Amino acid sequence: VLRQTLAAWLALQGDRQAVASFLHVHPQTVSYRHQRLQELFGAALDDPHQRLAMQLVLGIPAQGNAGGSG
Repeated sequence: VLRQTLAAWLALQGDRQAVASFLHVHPQTVSYRHQRLQELFGAALDDPHQRLAMQLVLGIPAQGNAGGSG
């Protein structure tokens, strides 16, 4: 459950409402799970380089120019 929450949180850039909608749970549930993730990963969730590494490990496309023309 925490892995799914982490993946959704990373993919949706921490948008609690969007994560809740995607996972079909209450936003408070997302907040609770995010708190647990903070306990597990600490400052890594606040570090953009660490978040990118997590995205790559989980196979989540990075945000930015992906899919853009050029």
